[in-house]
Amino acid sequence: MTRRILLLRGVNVGGHGRLPMAGLRQMLTDLGLGNPRTLIASGNAVFDDPGLPDLAGRLAAGLASRFGLTTDLFLMDLAALQAIDAANPFDAAAAADGAKVHVFFLARPTPLPAEAAALATTEEMHLTPDALYLHAPDGIGRSKLAERLPRLLAVPVTARNCNTVKALLALAQGCRAGPARHLPYTQTMRLLVLLALIFAPALAAAQSACIALAAGEARLLPAAFGDPLDKGTVRLRFLGHASFALETPGALLAVTDYTGFIGNPDAVPDVVTMNNAHDSHYTDAPDPRIAHVLRGWGPPGQPARIDLDLGEMQVRNVTSDLRGPFGEGSRANGNSIFLFEVAGLCIAHLGHLHQPLSTAQRASIGRVDVVMVPVDGGFTMDVATMTDVLRDLRPRLVLPMHWFNETTLARFLTTAQGDFAIEIADGAEVEVSLKTLPRRPTILLLSPAPIP
Repeated sequence: MTRRILLLRGVNVGGHGRLPMAGLRQMLTDLGLGNPRTLIASGNAVFDDPGLPDLAGRLAAGLASRFGLTTDLFLMDLAALQAIDAANPFDAAAAADGAKVHVFFLARPTPLPAEAAALATTEEMHLTPDALYLHAPDGIGRSKLAERLPRLLAVPVTARNCNTVKALLALAQGCRAGPARHLPYTQTMRLLVLLALIFAPALAAAQSACIALAAGEARLLPAAFGDPLDKGTVRLRFLGHASFALETPGALLAVTDYTGFIGNPDAVPDVVTMNNAHDSHYTDAPDPRIAHVLRGWGPPGQPARIDLDLGEMQVRNVTSDLRGPFGEGSRANGNSIFLFEVAGLCIAHLGHLHQPLSTAQRASIGRVDVVMVPVDGGFTMDVATMTDVLRDLRPRLVLPMHWFNETTLARFLTTAQGDFAIEIADGAEVEVSLKTLPRRPTILLLSPAPIP
């Protein structure tokens, strides 16, 4: 058996190239490939190859016949991926922020076009026969060079940031080493916060406690899904990835970035919101019992316009543009920031936010008390830019979401901790009201769990 890595170009980007990862794993199994595993939704797979002839052709045929998908695919063994990672000249920058260093995998050797060098401002590049390495210190979303590179290079290319490359290496190597051992979630989160404090001496000197709210009576309350709520109180439960359940005193239930699974099948939301940057943020087959299914994207060329009054809760949206990786599948108004006005609170879910907020967007959002924010550091925005968005919104409570590993979450905490206290919940839920909002802006880490 040979351990192989498969990368697909332009998968699940901006509603195009849709490919469910469960379907991809089943296809690999049906082709006779062993132990298939996928990483996030951008078309990354690891599997064991028994030596199938014309493997690339079989994979391409399977993608076309099962999913109607025709795209460039990149196959390599573990040693090749290790060599590409080892040849990265920007490894130190990647260790500081892997989302700012990208590896462009090349189908074959190609020269570096002169126009690429002319587009570079603060970016650095390095070309090898197998890959082009790009360091964009100002962030990949702000780099015109990164956007143009796939069209400038004369060969098929697909790009991954260094966080993804390292995760793929760990996945490929870990499959051989047997099942991974994990700390319990809360123990892992407490260790992450401690590490963030250790590596930020200035903050450690100013505040020694890593779990802190401002002194006084204001506090966050433990919660239990389905229990009655006091008037003016909202319960939030982190279901996982970018999905939260929001309960009101009048027993309304809303779910963000609804994918079709929330846990208990008897729990039926009154309203669900969805975004379609990737298939992990929506479903084409929502539960027919749901009264209001709010899609955050409009008809082609038009923004979604949502303003739903449920009496106890108002749900509205503010659109933002989707930025496909390096210009692939980008869409104007492709993302919706959903705003929930309930119990006197203004609660925002930023969705798959790809750019800093414009003045008009910020004005349309209005006051924000609680915000659910993606902190992956690459698929949305780098953590420094996302932290700037939080400073602009000035929420009292921040609920991180859309993080894929402990490293990216720790990087966000390290970046944001100068502006926010950090608290770790003992479970998946929190109750909040205007009276119990923390006085000091606070990041609260919830442990993901479906509705029981």
